[in-house]
Amino acid sequence: MTASVASWRERLDAAGIPNAPLQSSPAVLADSQTAAVDILQPVPRTRVASVGLPLKFDGERPRLRLPAPRLGEHTFQVLEMQHD
Repeated sequence: MTASVASWRERLDAAGIPNAPLQSSPAVLADSQTAAVDILQPVPRTRVASVGLPLKFDGERPRLRLPAPRLGEHTFQVLEMQHD
């Protein structure tokens, strides 16, 4: 049986089953809810955005402070800590 997304959502809603459509990445980025919850945040020292923490403290979403480490960026520090 083939039905539209809207049709399936109506049926699931009527049955009391929580649901949401699967969306492509571009659709998620363009969705008004994505902007409303301020989930995409700029990554410091880069030109990209990333998904922020899905939590709020006192009504504020914590901002990203650092980009993800580059491959091997902290290897020396980690290995040095193992010898302490």
